[in-house]
Amino acid sequence: MLFVQSDSVALPDTVNELTARVSGGAQNTERLTALAVSYRPTEPREPTAHPVTGTRAPDLAFIGSETGLFALLRADAHLLLALTPDSGRSDLERPGLVVHTGTLHQPPAAWTQVSAALIRPDGHVAWAATAADGATLAAAVDQALAARPFLTDHLIVG
Repeated sequence: MLFVQSDSVALPDTVNELTARVSGGAQNTERLTALAVSYRPTEPREPTAHPVTGTRAPDLAFIGSETGLFALLRADAHLLLALTPDSGRSDLERPGLVVHTGTLHQPPAAWTQVSAALIRPDGHVAWAATAADGATLAAAVDQALAARPFLTDHLIVG
């Protein structure tokens, strides 16, 4: 039996150590933490849906910033990644949305052409596009925010 004292061992280190000892540990960890969950669009797929839509976003790095994507996620808001100068417009700001403008540093292959992406609070991509005008961005944001659950007195409603 393993006993952990909070002041001596960090919990993530303990979890990593335990999962490394178990066959299929990484896969089990992904399942337990929902990292293996995918919310891909149902078939037939929307013709305009980007391939990263529905997947868990990686911890993307941004040029000139030490903050990665995971540090930007908030439990109470979607995150709009504005990856081109024209996608980070102030008229897109609204309650329940954080807008982050930046350029990706060494993005994974699937992300190289993404100009804007809407990330859910759980880190999954609600919407992504290689080119999007203001109306398309606003519609994607409005649709995602209308569908999101909200917290009321610690009860999830929605």
